[in-house]
Amino acid sequence: MNKENKKKKTSNFDFKSFYEIYITRFLLVFAISSIFFIVYFEMKEETIIAALDGLFYAFVISFVTGAFSWITNLGFFDIFAYNAIRLKEYWFKNIEKSHFYGTYDYTKSKKDKREAQKFIPLSYIASSFIFLIGTIVVYIIYKTCIWQKLFSIYYFKWFTRKEYLESKKGRINMKKRKFIYAVSALLLLGAPLALASCGGNTPTPQPTPNPNPGPSEGKVKDFSVSLSSEKAIYTGEQVTIVATSLTEGVTGEFIFDVTSGSEFISVNDNGVVTGLAKGKGVVTVKCRNGADDLKDKTVEIECLGQPENAVGPYNYVASSYEEKLQILGKLEKYAVDKHLTGITLFQNGGYVAYSSRVKLPTTKYITGYGLGVLSEGSITTPLTADQESNSSWQMYYHGYGGASNKQKFNYLDDTGSESADLYGYVSSGYYSTKMNSTKDGYEWYPVLAKANPVTGDFRPQALNKNEATGLATKYKVYLRTGKDGLKYNTLGKYKDKYAGRGVELEDYVTPYRLLLNQKVGLARSADMISDSSNSTLKGAKAYYSQTKDNSNIEETKDVFDKLVGIKTNEEEGSITFTFNTPVNQFSAMTNLSGSLYSPIPAEFIKEIGKGSKGWTEKDAYYYGMKRTYGTVNSDNGSKPVDNLLSVAPYVLETSDNTYNVYKRNPLWYEFSSSDESIKNRYSIEGIKLVYIQGAASDKNAAFKAYQKGGIDACAIPKDYIAEYQNKEGTTKTEGDSTFKLNLNTCTQEEWEAIFGTKGTNPNGGQTWKCKPLMSNDNFINALSFSIDRETFASTRGNIASQSYFAPAYLWDPENGKSYDETAEHKAAIANYSPETTGYNEELAVQLFDKAITEEVNAGKYQKNGSETIYMKWMNTTDKDDFGNEIVQYFNKAFEKTNAFKNGFKLTFEQDEGNTDYQQVYNKMKAGTFDIGFGSISGMQTDPLGFLEVMKSNNSTGFTLNYGCDTSVVDESDNNYILFDGKKWSFDSLWTAANKGAIVGGASTKGKVIEKPVTLKQSGSGSANAEVDGVKYRKLAIQLVKDTEAAATETKFKVIASKEKESDDYITVNINYNEGTTPKVAVYNIAYGSNFIQYGKGVDKSTGEITGDYGTVYILIPETINSATTDGQINETILYKNIKSMSVYVSYYMEINNVPTSTTLDLTLNDNTIK
Repeated sequence: MNKENKKKKTSNFDFKSFYEIYITRFLLVFAISSIFFIVYFEMKEETIIAALDGLFYAFVISFVTGAFSWITNLGFFDIFAYNAIRLKEYWFKNIEKSHFYGTYDYTKSKKDKREAQKFIPLSYIASSFIFLIGTIVVYIIYKTCIWQKLFSIYYFKWFTRKEYLESKKGRINMKKRKFIYAVSALLLLGAPLALASCGGNTPTPQPTPNPNPGPSEGKVKDFSVSLSSEKAIYTGEQVTIVATSLTEGVTGEFIFDVTSGSEFISVNDNGVVTGLAKGKGVVTVKCRNGADDLKDKTVEIECLGQPENAVGPYNYVASSYEEKLQILGKLEKYAVDKHLTGITLFQNGGYVAYSSRVKLPTTKYITGYGLGVLSEGSITTPLTADQESNSSWQMYYHGYGGASNKQKFNYLDDTGSESADLYGYVSSGYYSTKMNSTKDGYEWYPVLAKANPVTGDFRPQALNKNEATGLATKYKVYLRTGKDGLKYNTLGKYKDKYAGRGVELEDYVTPYRLLLNQKVGLARSADMISDSSNSTLKGAKAYYSQTKDNSNIEETKDVFDKLVGIKTNEEEGSITFTFNTPVNQFSAMTNLSGSLYSPIPAEFIKEIGKGSKGWTEKDAYYYGMKRTYGTVNSDNGSKPVDNLLSVAPYVLETSDNTYNVYKRNPLWYEFSSSDESIKNRYSIEGIKLVYIQGAASDKNAAFKAYQKGGIDACAIPKDYIAEYQNKEGTTKTEGDSTFKLNLNTCTQEEWEAIFGTKGTNPNGGQTWKCKPLMSNDNFINALSFSIDRETFASTRGNIASQSYFAPAYLWDPENGKSYDETAEHKAAIANYSPETTGYNEELAVQLFDKAITEEVNAGKYQKNGSETIYMKWMNTTDKDDFGNEIVQYFNKAFEKTNAFKNGFKLTFEQDEGNTDYQQVYNKMKAGTFDIGFGSISGMQTDPLGFLEVMKSNNSTGFTLNYGCDTSVVDESDNNYILFDGKKWSFDSLWTAANKGAIVGGASTKGKVIEKPVTLKQSGSGSANAEVDGVKYRKLAIQLVKDTEAAATETKFKVIASKEKESDDYITVNINYNEGTTPKVAVYNIAYGSNFIQYGKGVDKSTGEITGDYGTVYILIPETINSATTDGQINETILYKNIKSMSVYVSYYMEINNVPTSTTLDLTLNDNTIK
């Protein structure tokens, strides 16, 4: 610039010019930014986050204005301004009046003015700094929660940073804010700095918009509070206050505070109240987004002080559904806290796309029932020849079966759900459900059962109902046979013999004979003999033991008929079932509703196995049931279509490696029913299940087949969910199971206590090195909190879940009430961020650090050490479908820890999965894993009973999560449950609720006394006796009480009641030789007859064992024949020729007026019976 064009500076300060030039601009931009802040703050309901955002946006407005002013002052826009002036002059024809002769002349004219006002941008920048300082101050307050101490009045809606982050809305909004802040910082600091601060290139899971919005706008006008259990709790016990908005469409946001008695109780942010000491306290519940006139609510809770250990007899079998719900909630919370539920990821429900040719009866999923696609739906148009080459199948419903077809339909010999589904199309239960007339629920009705001809009630008829409890052990069921039009059907090679054959009453007993035969060895046998199950039949376990070496159900028929609680009545067409444990009528009905008990002709099983390698007449039932039924038998060339009979709406038409095809069964009796609601069900002509071999490697293969029209319905995979989620034909379904990361959280000592040391454990000598981190609670919780389930599930079309049970599990099955909706369930997961479905990455980072610090301090690792966690996946595509993203979540959180920065290395090594998922389950059952993916399901009407799978002794054979010993009370490790004022082990409370239990004292650490009564022979042999001139040998049998059991007030009886004394009996199996051939004769000796006598310790008027033991004498004829056994044994057997005898004696344990029976067996050899 030329000197002559410079203005001379003056030393005199011109305040007026300074005000006009700088102060006015400062005030103007400050006012505009302040107005924006105030409006934004008010619109966002005056939250601390709104204050933080508003101040930051006001800073950006002021700073950008200053930056724009500075760029303008440099002359950056002169060229544009000059051309605008020329355009204006040209437009208005004033070009000759232009004051400038080019851009240089225009720019020169502006420079002097700019020199005088060159600091104007600082006015705007100064204004921005005020908002920047405010942003920093509020952010520090927000991060440290100092403001809670600064303000005595609750002004902001979100009181703590943790509360905000725990909300779904807060979680998503914080991610958006971090992105905005980061972009702004890059713009302010410059791209080079941004590039220099970039991290590595490891991919991380990218969250998508949350499909579940946060708290809704509006004010809560009223709300309710309830408790997950009783108001009175004990020290250490917890109860959850559940607050619920009663204003439709508005989600309440609540805070909880102990306003009185803080020395007696405490409450956390989730409303979980913990008892501290004996006394009463009051919790005040405030609604943050409540109306101005909405009043707080208070809840008084009493702490009763320190509880005692549960010792002695307890029985909650007769408790109401509501009372059992309390127990269920306690058991679930224990299991969640001890990681026995694993880490749940999602339900098996989700988004399903249906073909336009499928007419759904309802689009609203019915909990516990479904959509009724096959039973009430229909097919409207045929497939084309390109979609289905077989014209006969073009009107069939086409479903996806899986990646490979094992052609295994035998559900009786398989523990997986696939066989259950395949078998379900051709089998029926005694009872089932159908959609109600309004299509918003379901109702029970008889399928194989029929109504009582006298009462008209189709449900099981209680024969020995206890009026005080409403329970019974004996139930009579009237069943359909060929006389009622119930017929078998088959399209295989045996159709000439069995298609149209009427079902006989004895056919209903056949599946029980096969399932309970130990030599046949069916996989579902374990379900049938569990002492703790309320569906176990009396004598079932005893018969199972008796058939260890004999699979011939004809030869063991006599033993079965006399031992097992199944009695047929051909005349009236009924069967009476006797359960070990008394149940109510509804439970008796659901116990008998499974397809396992669908009738089978015994001769069919015997016939189909012929031609198998090694087949013999004696083992015909083994080869028929275990090697042939419902599967491919390569030895005799038979296929599933040959080896299955249908007694259901569909019959198997054909099967091969790529499909299973079922045809509507024209012989099914319901299709000719006079009841229109039954007659019109299952109208679809057939079902074709398509198997796509490429699906093992291509996760989208099934959906591609759906797109081409080859299948009618398919779960929408991750790659298509965005496109199809809202399309017509897409329906959201609920799950009947949840998929989990199952956990081995055992210490090495705990693992060896369960599985034994190498060489003696049930894994065939295989042992497992347990990881110290896996047994650390903080580490497991960190894994769980690191997973964003909503994102993970929604991108795959699944329903995110952190719950062990799916919605299909019903705490009140009679009224269809889902357990997941209860306060008890919500209390069980209240401490695990249920607002974000278990996601809290910040907490995960803290817990990772805490866990590793604990284990380093314990000497298990070095500070810069390492650990490898082995993850086993179920299917071959699971690693790609699920595993890689799950590991990314783990790594993303762990790499933010101080432990990672200090050099600790954590590696997750993944197995690829297996085409036979049972292989993976077997590893989990054997405890040889760290983390394993999978799920088990069943017993949806009895979630309390289902929790037996949590027991560490694996009594069900389906335990997948291992850790602490669930059988003991261990106060040092908080390994106990507080219920009913007592400390319980998991096993003891579960057993008390399902069967009744005698809980041991301190010496047993609260274990259940598993054998309160044992059986032994008294004396060294038999004595002579005579009745009505017939000579007998008298054997003394003693029922001996356990010492601790004897010290309790528990009643033990050898008969249920004196009035029905003859209903109980002792079963005797007599083993003798006929020439050189071993033979077995069986007969029942009834109580009340001359052949059972009460001895010492047994009250003759009640049958109660009054002493430490009770003696019962049984009389065996010296000449055993029809005359001396009331026609039970037709052969003639001399007592002196008996080689051995097995004696089966049942006893009743009665607690709280609820008797449960157990059958004991005793083998008497040649030396002790002579």
